[in-house]
Amino acid sequence: MPRLNRKSAVIGAGLLAAALGGFLAGGLLPRPTPALVPGSPLTVKITHYLPTVANPTERSERTVQDPARISKLLRELNSLPRISSKGNSCPKDDGSYYELVFFYERGDWWIHVGASGCAYVYLVDQKPRATGLSNLGLLDDIRELSGS
Repeated sequence: MPRLNRKSAVIGAGLLAAALGGFLAGGLLPRPTPALVPGSPLTVKITHYLPTVANPTERSERTVQDPARISKLLRELNSLPRISSKGNSCPKDDGSYYELVFFYERGDWWIHVGASGCAYVYLVDQKPRATGLSNLGLLDDIRELSGS
């Protein structure tokens, strides 16, 4: 059996340490998050709700069937950076929002997009996952598509 010299042993130990360090550091990196809106929906219904205290009043509702416009909306939503779990102050939030319902062959997917304040984006009935403030083009596109 060949005998390792000191130089080979030092190189081997260094490679092992580097591999172990890379493995441990990789565990500290943020994990990829699943898409906010998965797959390829057939249509999206966008409803804009005006600000009210008790019950939002439906303002406008439109259904979008153009695959190119739906794809652009998906790219914008899915590229939003995720927010931390720490609280944020949103003093200019008037309570208005958009409800986006993505329809698939076998079900639907509901997304809430705040129309003011921090413009939180999340699955309906879940905690905020992103904010539309990082991509104002998203809010502009939703306004245009909804006709509001």
